Amino acid sequence: MNDRIVSYFYRQLNNYEKRKIKNAEYYLCNGKTFGFDDNSFDIIYMVTVIGEVENKEAYAQEFYRMLKPEGILSISELAGDPDKMTIDEIRNIIEKHNFKFYKKYGNKKNFTINFKKTSGQDNNKVSKSPDQKGEGKTNVIAC
Repeated sequence: MNDRIVSYFYRQLNNYEKRKIKNAEYYLCNGKTFGFDDNSFDIIYMVTVIGEVENKEAYAQEFYRMLKPEGILSISELAGDPDKMTIDEIRNIIEKHNFKFYKKYGNKKNFTINFKKTSGQDNNKVSKSPDQKGEGKTNVIAC
């Protein structure tokens, strides 16, 4: 990750602090693994990001690990993005990792495609993230 992107994230974090937003945090990951517990998130959003990811297979595997059973992986792509992937390209990667196509919104140029985490071996071991407080909280990760 280049220095420009890292400085952008730190500026955004500073904006959150200035606006007193307390229910969101930024995490810098190494691009291969994410430092979150298994089955921690209800939803993972990616908006015009998947095309820029170097190791898409590793990300898909990590997303599966981090999502709770029946969790949603939501991927959006927009026309004009030079790294835009097609719906078929995304499905070919994501569905190899025990995700099932769930819903699609939009058209071929601008779309959001949602996948659900299907049953797998790790669905029996549910661990809470360290900051999870009580029932009714939806844990979301946005990339």
